[in-house]
Amino acid sequence: MISHQEILEQVSKISIQLLLNEPFYGHFFTGIVKTINKEVPTAGVRSVNNLTIEMALNKKYWLSLSPQHQYGLIKHEVLHIALKHITQHRNENIPIALLANIAADLVVNQYIDKQHLPPGGIQLSKFQNMGSKFDISIEAHKDVDYYYQKLKEIMDKGGKLPGEYICKEKLENASWEQKPHDLDDIFEKAADSVRNHANWDSFDKMDDAQKEIVSAQIDNLLKNANERVGTAMFAGNVPASLLEQINALINASKANLDWRRALRMFTASSARTYLKNTLRRKSKRYGTTPGIKIKSYHHILVGVDTSGSMNIVEIEEFFSEIHHIWRQGAQVTVVEFDYEIQNSYAYKGEPPSQVKGRGGTSFDPVIELANEQLHPDILIIFTDGYIDKIELNSRKPLMWMISTQGITGDTDYWSILEEKGRVIKMQSQAIKL
Repeated sequence: MISHQEILEQVSKISIQLLLNEPFYGHFFTGIVKTINKEVPTAGVRSVNNLTIEMALNKKYWLSLSPQHQYGLIKHEVLHIALKHITQHRNENIPIALLANIAADLVVNQYIDKQHLPPGGIQLSKFQNMGSKFDISIEAHKDVDYYYQKLKEIMDKGGKLPGEYICKEKLENASWEQKPHDLDDIFEKAADSVRNHANWDSFDKMDDAQKEIVSAQIDNLLKNANERVGTAMFAGNVPASLLEQINALINASKANLDWRRALRMFTASSARTYLKNTLRRKSKRYGTTPGIKIKSYHHILVGVDTSGSMNIVEIEEFFSEIHHIWRQGAQVTVVEFDYEIQNSYAYKGEPPSQVKGRGGTSFDPVIELANEQLHPDILIIFTDGYIDKIELNSRKPLMWMISTQGITGDTDYWSILEEKGRVIKMQSQAIKL
C-alpha cells in the first residue's frame, strides 16, 4: 500500500512541474504546508494550529486522478489561496454558501487549462449557456461577487436551490419558482464539485483579527513568489486582479528610510569600552611597552521570531543581517522563539541548519530573558510584527526589525510595537511587474 510519504513525493513532483511551467504559482505553492488527511473528501485548504494555512489531500481521491488532473487540482487550490477566496468568499452580500463556492470556482477555473481540470470541474461555459436561457449574460474574468450575483439572478428567474442547501442556509425569503428544468441537475453536480470547500468553514469562524493574520500570510507568499520570478510570472496565466494585488503590496512595503544605516547606528550606540594591553604600540605617556589600546564592545541579544506566520525566506533574511551585526565585532546571542523560548545560543558566524518553533507568537519571554538573565546592552527583535499585545517593557534599548513581508506603518500592530521600542521596516529590492 502506498504511504503518505510517497503521496507527498508525488505532490513534490507535480510542484516541480508547476515551477517549470508556471513559476509564479510554483513558488507560491512551495510556501504552503501539505498534508494527507482522510477526513478531507477530496482536497482543500484549511487553517490549523496557530492560523497556519494548510493544503490537505485525500489519499484515495489523489490516487484516482491522472497526473494532468493532479496538476490542475494543485493550481486550482493555489489560485483560491492567492485570490483570498478562503477568507473573503462569504460576506453580507454573498450569504448563500453554495452559490459563493460555485462563484469562486468560476473565477479560478478560467485560469486552468481544460485538460487539467479534474472530472466534474466547474466551467464558465456551462453557466453561460444556462444564463442565456434566461437572457442573462455572464462575462469572463470577473470576481466572486460578480458571478455570485449572476447565479442569484438565474435562481430568481426560475432556478431552485437543492432543498438540503435551503435548510442549511436557513433562508427566510427563498421564493424561487419550483419549475422542472435542467437547472437542478447542473447545480447538484456543482454542489458535488465544490465539496473541497468544506474546510473553508475554519476561516469563516475566524474573527477579523485572525483573518487579517491569514491574509498577511498570503501576502507574504505573493511577495516572495514575485521576488523570486519577477517578469517570469507572465509565463503563467495570472489574473489581472492578482497582479494589481501584488503591485499594491509592493508599494505599501516601500521603506521611507535607510534601515540598514538605522540598524548600524542603533547597534553602535550601545558600545562600551575597555582597555587592552598591546605590545605593538608604545605608551605615548611613558614610552614603554606594553602600551594601552582602547577597544569597544557590546553584547547584543537578538530575538528571531520563528512562529507559524514566518516563512523560511524571512528567517534567512534575518540571519543575513545578524551576520553583518556579528562582523562588526559585537557579541551576539540569538534567541529563537514563538510563544516561548525555543533555543538560545551564541552566534559564531554560521546560521543554524534549521530553527525551532512554528507555534504562536509572544514577545514577552524574550524581553523577560533580557531583563532578568542575559542583561544585554541592547535588544533587537526580528519579526513580521503580528502581535495583539505586549505586557513587558525592556530595560534596555529595544529595536524591532520588521521583515520585508511583515506589517506596515499604517497598522495597529505597528503602534503596539512603537510603544515598546523603535520600529524599522526592512526592505528588499522589489521586482517590477
